[in-house]
Order: sequence, then C-alpha cells, then structure tokens
Amino acid sequence: MRFYLISKYFYSNLNSSDPEIKHFYKEADNFFSLLNQINFIEKYDKSEIIFKFFDTIRKNPLIPYFINSLDIENEIFIYLFDIYIKIIEKCCQIYFTIRQRVFNFKKLENYKKYFISEDFICFLFEIDHFEPKFRNLNEKNIAKIDNLISFFYRIKNIFSNFDKIFFNFRCLSLKTKLLLIPKPDRDQNLLFDSYVFLQIDRNNIIESTIDAFKNFSNEIFSQKNWFVKYSNEEGSGIGLLYEFFNIFGKCIDESDYFAPFKSLEFIIICVSSPEEQNKIEQLYYFTGVIMAKSIFMNSVMSFEFINSFYLYLLQEKFNIEDLKDIDFEYYKNLISLRNVENHDPDLTFDISVKIGQKIISRNLIENGSEIKVTKDNLEDYIQKMAEFKMFKGMEVYLDKLKEGFQSLFYHCFYNMFTHSDLKIVIEGEKRININEWKAATRYGGKYYTDHQLIVWFWNFLRKSDEITKRKLLFFTTGLSYLPIGGFKSSKFIDHPFTITSDDRKDLFPRSQTCSNLLILPLYDQEDVLLDKIEHAIEVINYGFM
Repeated sequence: MRFYLISKYFYSNLNSSDPEIKHFYKEADNFFSLLNQINFIEKYDKSEIIFKFFDTIRKNPLIPYFINSLDIENEIFIYLFDIYIKIIEKCCQIYFTIRQRVFNFKKLENYKKYFISEDFICFLFEIDHFEPKFRNLNEKNIAKIDNLISFFYRIKNIFSNFDKIFFNFRCLSLKTKLLLIPKPDRDQNLLFDSYVFLQIDRNNIIESTIDAFKNFSNEIFSQKNWFVKYSNEEGSGIGLLYEFFNIFGKCIDESDYFAPFKSLEFIIICVSSPEEQNKIEQLYYFTGVIMAKSIFMNSVMSFEFINSFYLYLLQEKFNIEDLKDIDFEYYKNLISLRNVENHDPDLTFDISVKIGQKIISRNLIENGSEIKVTKDNLEDYIQKMAEFKMFKGMEVYLDKLKEGFQSLFYHCFYNMFTHSDLKIVIEGEKRININEWKAATRYGGKYYTDHQLIVWFWNFLRKSDEITKRKLLFFTTGLSYLPIGGFKSSKFIDHPFTITSDDRKDLFPRSQTCSNLLILPLYDQEDVLLDKIEHAIEVINYGFM
C-alpha cells in the first residue's frame, strides 16, 4: 500500500467518488485478497519474506496519522483505519502460525525483532503487566502505554463494529485480554440504589443464594454492583463479596450436582423428580451468573472442574477434535476405531457409567444398546461418545449455566477467550509465591520491612504448606486463590495487602478483607505469634471486620 496517500486524504475533504481514493480502495482490496490467498502454514520456512513485510509495516506506522485525526469522523478515516486493523489482525495470525512452528526458543527470540513492536500491536502482545498507576515501568513505557490505552478507548466510540475488530484475538496474552473487560466501580460511597443487596445464610449457602437471586432480573444484575450481607452478622464492604465468590464456589465444588465435572470418569447424576430437575437448572443458571460476575470483579471461585465445563460456555457445536484438549488419550482411542476393519460385534451405542456407587448402562441414542457399531454408523458413534465423554449427558443443565453466564458476560468477549482462559480466570492461580506476596506488601503502624515480628511472619509463611497459605490468604483477603496477576491484580490496586500493628498483645490477629488488611498485635515471642495466627485462621469467620 502507498502510505504517503494517507496524510493527503486525512487533511482534505474529499469524498469517496474521488478517483485517487477509489484507486486506494482498489489497491487495499487487492492487497488483502493477496494476503488471504497465501498459505502461511505451508510457507513458514520462507519466513524472511514475511519478516520483510512486518518490518515494512513497523517502519511505516499509520497510528500517528490516526491519533491526530480521531475527532474527524469521516468515511475516509474510518475506512483506512479499518484496513489498518485488518493488517494487524492478519499479522497476528501469521505471528502465531510461525510461533507454533518455531520450536527453538532462542531462534524465536531472534525472529521477534521483526514483528510489529512499536505500533498498536505492542499493546496486544508486549504489555502483560499493565497497572493503571504504571508502577515498575520506565518513562518510555509509561508514555507508550498511556498513548495506546487512550487511543484504544477513543476509537471505541467511533467504530460501530468495534467488537468484531478487537475481540477476535484469541492469541493475546490472558492478562491483556482481561484489560479489555470493563471494571466495576469499587466506590464504597455509592448510593444504595446502585447496589443489588444479597442476603446470604452461611449455614445454607446454595439455597439462600438461589432465593436471593430470584428476586432480581438479569438487567439489574448486570447494571448494578453487588452487596453481600450475611444473616446475623455485622460485617460489610466489598470484601464480603469476594468471600461470597469463594464460599459459594466451595459449595458448588462439593455438590453432587456438579460431580460429573470433577473428573474425566463417566459419572452422571440421578434426578428423582421434576422438582429436583428444576432446582438443578436454577442452580446451574445462577452459578453461570456468579461466574461471570467474578470475572468482572477480578475474583476467583473455589472449585476445580474439567476443561469441558468451560468449553461448553464458549461454543454452540462440538466434535471429536474438541475432545483432544479434554482427554487426549481417550481421543486417540476413539479415532483409532477408524482404522479397524472389523469392529467388535459387542460394540453398541451405549456405555457403562457410574452413578453414586453403582455402575449402570446408559444409551447414547434411543435403543442404543441394541444398535451395533458398523462402518456405516462409526462416525455417529465417535461423535456421540465424544459428546458424552465431555459433557456426561448434562447438556440440559449446561445450557442453563451458559444462559446465566451469557446474561452478564457479553458475547463480544467470546471469540477472545479460550476454555483454558476461562478455567484459569475463574479458578485462579494454583500456587502462592511468597516472594511476590512479600514484595507487594505494605506496612502500617509500628511495622516496617525488617521489624522482628514481620521477619517471624514471613518465616512462618515460607515454612507453611499450601493449605495454610491459602487459609491465611482467605483470612485477610476473602480469596482462597489469587486471580490472574496475583497481588498486582485489580483487587489489590486500590488496597495493597497491608500488615498493621496493634498494641493490645492479648488479642488475636484480625482482618479487613475489603481492604486486604491484616492487623497483627505486637507479640513479644515468635511462638506466641505462630500460635495466635494458626488459631485465628482455623476458626471460621473469626477476625473478619
């Protein structure tokens, strides 16, 4: 493309009938037609040609023109920028095609210099640790991020097809994807009518949650902040909402209704009545709503399900290839049937499944136990087996889960996330890095980094097992697992994890989960500190303020 034409078009008032503009349009269309015809997968070994193209784009960025012209809403500007975004999108596809095929990491690092790194693409690929306050970034990066973020959100108001352009990048880093999700207003002083108040009973989490949620419409859930109040408790603040995500997730994790998604085994549930089925459908629906809200809140839920649970949320149709990411060994066994000349005469359209402590036979199709597998129906058998392996016959409930999830989690994000992304975002990081925790910690009162009690505290955590670490994390933050970004995630931006002192040495440690605050009395002895902490984190609900 001839980039020198851009400046002329931007600062003129020409319309689309101008011959030069028509020529540019034709030239651009030819360019994209050519790109679409190239099979980069087959020609990845001739990557120097592609790198030359990347280098040309990098050295001739269009962004300066667009940044200076964002307030000019004319047909030419919008058309040209749309073309530019398509170039970037095509480069993304090429980039990851090459990356998947370059197995030598050092070789890939050498290639990386050719990729678009000084343009809008740097926002997509290179910025993984963005924070609104730009901590730990040099001035050059701060300026770059500031300009790109500002640019990114300003163009959002110009393009009606913004979602289609920017939410098709599954190749983005997960942290970058999360930047694109709107953040809720965390202002504790918002008017009461901006909240949805949820009255929850700790002794009956699931039932009280369903009862509370039935009082509100999806529109209210999506537009308002949530405020959790536990029955017969005085606590308040956003920390209780994070705690709610955690304890509701634990209840779901332990529920028999979700047992099929706890393992890859063929486990199903038994439903005894229409009333029970309706109850399960409601539970799955509101679980989907809560999962979506936890993403917007940068929180996590304390359950752990197999990948197919998340895959169902993102797709409408499924086939044998989807099983590859769920259970690769089973996938290989299924497709190997295609190479069998004479199939087992006892192989029929049914399967043995586990329900409670019993093993029973379950038909894959009507009268499946009477239908033998042949060459003619083999593909149908493979498809049905793959679907049952992934979803355990729970589609009617998964449809409700998806319905609830989609009521809050806008469809424009779907093309951007993979099922692996959703699993990580919703379930959180599995290990706690004590060095990162310590580095992110602030101190108040009489405490400072080298205070003797603080030294004892970190020594205790380093020696503790993962369960103890999670109990202390939950005690102080309301989270059993850290969200993506750990202690640099949005939950900790306004309120970093802080340890402050208390002169009353007879008290146990206390916490304020809404502000990620741990209040440690000034104990004189290490064994007293350890005993007090261990007691506090073992007593459910103790110390929350």
